[in-house]
Amino acid sequence: MLAPGSVLLPVPVPVPGPVTAAPLAPFVAAGIPAAGAENGDRRRKTPEQTAAWGGRAGERYDSCYHSACDRIDNVNQDVFGHYLRAIAGSVAVLATSTAD
Repeated sequence: MLAPGSVLLPVPVPVPGPVTAAPLAPFVAAGIPAAGAENGDRRRKTPEQTAAWGGRAGERYDSCYHSACDRIDNVNQDVFGHYLRAIAGSVAVLATSTAD
C-alpha cells in the first residue's frame, strides 16, 4: 500500500527470460512446471532504476548476496515482504493452473 502522496514511477523492471538457473532448470527440462521470483542476485541496476530507488548504476541489486554481509540482521524487511508476496503469487499460479 502506498503512503498518501506517493507516486509510482514508470521505471522498467527486467523480465526474466527462460528458466535456466538452478535449482529450477532441471524441473523445467523434465517438463515439470516451475516458477519463482527473481531476487536480482546476478543483475545490475540501470541508471533509471538508480534514479528511482537509489544506489549506483552498474552495481548488483544485492551487493551482499553470498558475502559476509549476507546475514539475517541485514535483510530489508520491506523488500522481503514484496519478495514473499511474489513467491506466494508464483505458488498460487502453479496451484490453480490447468495447463498441461
